[in-house]
Amino acid sequence: MWRGREGRIFLTQEEAGQLRISEIVCGPGAP
Repeated sequence: MWRGREGRIFLTQEEAGQLRISEIVCGPGAP
């Protein structure tokens, strides 16, 4: 994960995949 301009957060493909999995398992807004 890294921060771009304007404080925007960018995820690597791997991190994005893990985030999607956690949303499926725990529901939207899961940590």
